[in-house]
Amino acid sequence: MLKDGDVIAFDYDLFVEGHEGPYDTTRRETAEKAGALDPNAFYAPMSYQLGAGRLIKGLEEALKTCEVLKAKTVELSAEEAYGPRDPKNIETLPMQEFRKNKIDPEVGLVITYKNRRGIVTYVGGGRIRVDFNHALAGKKLRYEVMVQRVAKTPADRVRGVIQMDYPTSLTWDVEVKGDEATVTVPDEVKFDRNFLVAKYRIITDLHKLAELKSLRLVEAFSLKETEAPAAVPPA
Repeated sequence: MLKDGDVIAFDYDLFVEGHEGPYDTTRRETAEKAGALDPNAFYAPMSYQLGAGRLIKGLEEALKTCEVLKAKTVELSAEEAYGPRDPKNIETLPMQEFRKNKIDPEVGLVITYKNRRGIVTYVGGGRIRVDFNHALAGKKLRYEVMVQRVAKTPADRVRGVIQMDYPTSLTWDVEVKGDEATVTVPDEVKFDRNFLVAKYRIITDLHKLAELKSLRLVEAFSLKETEAPAAVPPA
């Protein structure tokens, strides 16, 4: 049995009531078989610290009952997943709200309004209807999950928390001594805008979830000038 605080990596295929084929997956082979392979997607087990509260409650509780490398089917009612659809989350907004933000509304457009994410469902008469319900609200879900591994060492726990906040195929150099950790940031990450955004959450989570008192994020840059390549003479 797994417990709160365990840092795990798990695969899943998500199937949604009324949707043909997998709705989401961490497995490349699942996406290929369904003819839904996204060349820009990152297919790999999802890192997560149980108890972090970032998964829907039904899935998180089910993961605690999993055994490593044993497949498990998790079926969730709408109430256990994203809850029922709420008519109060469907609002009609004036066109001027979109014009002042230079947005041309059309049905299907996903927007963020007052820190809420919604989808435009109707445009007409100078009024725009937006559904702020979660896309999976009111739907039964089925997960096919498998916990691939559980972090055993302090360094692996740190790597798992970093991977939770900033998923990547890169390997992080981590050294942990007591309650102090040193993390060397890979060269490929240093100038990534997504990492700059994720850095604060990584620091916060490593302090809170990995129970560290001191963290050093090392970003080393070589300032040595390199010889410019010789110009190629015209043919």
